[in-house]
Amino acid sequence: MDETLLLIAPASLGMVLAAVYLLAFAGQPPGLARSLTKTGSVALLALGVALAGAPWSLVLGLAASALGDFALSRPGPRAFLAGMLAFALAHLAYILAILGYAWGFGALWQYGALAALVLLLISMLRQLWPRAGALRLPVAAYALIIGAMGAVAIGGAVSLAGMVVLLGAALFIISDAVLAAETFLLTPEASRAAGMPRIVWVLYYSAQLLLAVGLGNLV
Repeated sequence: MDETLLLIAPASLGMVLAAVYLLAFAGQPPGLARSLTKTGSVALLALGVALAGAPWSLVLGLAASALGDFALSRPGPRAFLAGMLAFALAHLAYILAILGYAWGFGALWQYGALAALVLLLISMLRQLWPRAGALRLPVAAYALIIGAMGAVAIGGAVSLAGMVVLLGAALFIISDAVLAAETFLLTPEASRAAGMPRIVWVLYYSAQLLLAVGLGNLV
C-alpha cells in the first residue's frame, strides 16, 4: 500500500477526533470519553507517520504527546506532573528530529526570534513563579525544555520544511503559555468564559499537525 495512504487514513481519523474534542469536550470536566478522544487524536497522528516511515524521533514525540494528553485530561496534581513529564519527553524527541535536518544560525531574523523567545519565557516564569506553589521547579524545568525546542526550531528554519516546523513550534509554545495562564493565573470560570480551552486545543493540535508535516518530509 502507498505510504501516503497509510498516513492519510489514521491521520484523517485523528483530525475527526480532534474536531469532536473541540466541539464536545474542550473545557468540560474529566471523563473517560473526553480522555480517549483527546488522546486518540494525537495517537492516530503518531500511528500515521509511523506507518509512513517517518523518523523515529517524530513518532516518539507524537506518541509521548498522546500520553501527555491523557495524563493532563485526568484530575489531580500527579496526573498534571505526569503530563508535563510526557510533554518534556516529546519536546526532547522533537529536538532530536529537528537536528536531523539542515540547521544553523546566520540570519538576523533568527537572532531576533531567539531574543523574543527568551523574553517570553522570562515573562511567563515571572508571572507563574508566585502562583505555581509546589510545581514551581517542574514548571521551570518544562519551560526550559520547550524553550530549547523553540530555539532549535529557529535554527532549523533554513528550508520550507524547517519554516513549517518553526511555525508548529511557535504555536506549541503559545498554546502552552495560554494553558499556563489558564491553569495558574485564571479561575476556571474566567477561563471558560474567555474560551481558553478551545483556543489552547486549536493552537496545540495545529502545532502537532505542522510538526508532523514538517518533520515527516511531507513538504
